[in-house]
Amino acid sequence: MLGFNVVDEGVVDVPMWVEFLGLPILLWRFLKSLGESIGQFVCFELERFFSAQSSLQVCVKVDLTCDLPKFVDINIGEEGLRQRVEFIGLPNTCYRCQSLDHKICA
Repeated sequence: MLGFNVVDEGVVDVPMWVEFLGLPILLWRFLKSLGESIGQFVCFELERFFSAQSSLQVCVKVDLTCDLPKFVDINIGEEGLRQRVEFIGLPNTCYRCQSLDHKICA
């Protein structure tokens, strides 16, 4: 079978940009904590937030052998918010066989 197996090659934790779609700009101070709820925090760039095409993004190391979250829950006092998460440039990854050439094994 052709493909690239992340476990066999020792590539498990990879840095990925994560975008928090629709997150209020006022919550930018919590980006590190949001990133840490997904994986190991790497960095974020303030220029991305305050540009004309602002989006709240953070770079985190994620484990490609695990299912990645589509949402994170944010607690703000008594209120809660379910925040959508989008991984930018995520490769096709099968979480069953850890291959990077297809989404899900049959």
